This record gives sequence, structure tokens and C-alpha cells, in this order.
Amino acid sequence: PRGPPWTPRERPGRAVAAAGAGDGRPTSHPVFGVGVDGRRAGRAVTDVSLLAAEPARISAFAVGTAGGRLGRVRADGLVVATPLGSPGYARAAGGPVLGPGAGAVVAPVAPFATAPDVWVLSVPPALSLSVERDEGPVELLLDGEPRRRVGPDDRVTVRRAADLSVLWLPTVAGVAPAGGPDGKGSNESSSQ
Repeated sequence: PRGPPWTPRERPGRAVAAAGAGDGRPTSHPVFGVGVDGRRAGRAVTDVSLLAAEPARISAFAVGTAGGRLGRVRADGLVVATPLGSPGYARAAGGPVLGPGAGAVVAPVAPFATAPDVWVLSVPPALSLSVERDEGPVELLLDGEPRRRVGPDDRVTVRRAADLSVLWLPTVAGVAPAGGPDGKGSNESSSQ
């Protein structure tokens, strides 16, 4: 399905009515467990970010999985978002909006590159993030809240720690139900 996995603010009444009518589709949403050097840093429902604590301070960040290194980027930061968080900061950083159950998106924030990599991943057993070079302090944020400073010797791990059951209401979010409004398989946005 296309479209955002949330209910727009201007449509709460429609969301309640659609849920009451049974129009919703239950879906499982990942909750990230985040650790720094093996110690628990907290959980995130929308996103995990490593950001320069001072404006315009570029650092080098590495992204990897148990299978090896995915890449390295010079940027002001890095954001890892769940499908629920993908329309937020990750999208503003150039990442795609993910549908429910799509995994995670990893996007650099203000990269020092003309064509930076953005990764869309199934939620792996463990995703590793690290600061390879810092020209200033780097902060770890969970759901937009600062948690702690992270340096070049720290390894940040992001893993699926739990699942949150949410009710996805495609017609309220502006997306046609599976099969499309005409039942012919279209997933184009509806005009509701």
C-alpha cells in the first residue's frame, strides 16, 4: 500500500468511525531497542538519530549489519526510522515513506555528497551505527529526545526489541483499500 501509515490530524472523527466500522487493518509495528557499547540506551517507536550537537559540524558515520558494512557517509547526522517514523525526519532528510511492515529506512542528514545513499532494510537482528570521525560532539536521539553523547569509540546498535500493534486505516490516511476503490487493484490515493 502507498501513503502514510498514520491518521492525519484533521481526520480523527473519521478515524474513529472507520475503526468502529471495522475498516482498519491490524498491523505490527517495530519498536527499536537501542544500545551503546552493549548498554541499554532506550527504545524508539519512530526513529533513532545520531546528530551533530553543533550546527554545520560534519562527521563521518558508518552503517552496518551482522552481514557486514553497508556504507559510510559524511554528514551532519544519520537517522534510522520505522515505517511510522519514515514520514518525519527521515523523509525530510531524503528518505522514502515506508508502508506498514516495510522495515526501516536509514538516511543521512545534510550529507556532504551530491548523491548520498539511503538504505531501506528489513529490520535486521542488529543494525550498527558508528561515528568514524567527529569534528564536534554527536548526540544520540530516540524519538527526537536527546539521550547521550556518542564518540568515535562508541558502537550504537539498533534492533527490533518489540512489536506494537496498530490499526492502519488506509481510507482515512488517504489511501484506497487493497484492491482499490473500484476493486481493480489500484493503490492510488483516494479523495476521502
